[in-house]
Amino acid sequence: MRSLALKVLIPAAAAFWVASMASAQPVPEFIFASLAGDAQTVTTGHLFPVRFAVRLTDLDGNPLPSAQVNFQNEGCLTFPGIPCEFPGEPGHFESGSDNATVVTDAAGIAIAPPYYAGSEAGAIGVEVIVLPNIAPYYFGVSQALTYNVEFRLQQVAGNTVAAVPALSYFTSLLLCIAFGITGTFLVRRHSAQ
Repeated sequence: MRSLALKVLIPAAAAFWVASMASAQPVPEFIFASLAGDAQTVTTGHLFPVRFAVRLTDLDGNPLPSAQVNFQNEGCLTFPGIPCEFPGEPGHFESGSDNATVVTDAAGIAIAPPYYAGSEAGAIGVEVIVLPNIAPYYFGVSQALTYNVEFRLQQVAGNTVAAVPALSYFTSLLLCIAFGITGTFLVRRHSAQ
């Protein structure tokens, strides 16, 4: 009886896989770039003066309108003996949330709502990704995680100073893999209070 069940189950699963592959949308290639808002420095609790802006295009430079992109606070990826790259308390968007989803306009541009610095001095990051598997483009998950945009910011108590560079989760992980760094990974995400 088991033999008969496997003979029916395996072809059924294969048929489902072939049907789903035949109906799958092709995943478009894209270019995702920062337009404005990187390397800003403000006093804690204040509004960053330049709003974050990104542009999404196809490989020929044609805009991709109506795509959903998400601006979100970046967290920390730390290893034993290596400090957090974003030690400052993350800020928040005008709504009070730690993330904001925006739809690209006809020029393929998405501009985040106003963003306020957190309450602790230090470097912070805001990461932007295209949301995968959503009409009209159906970008792949791996694309969304690979082709992200990161804004590196600095918030200070008192006078402003130069921005401190930081690495994204993905970049940090790739560097660890490339250099063979192993160990216990601690991932910490901040959220708006």
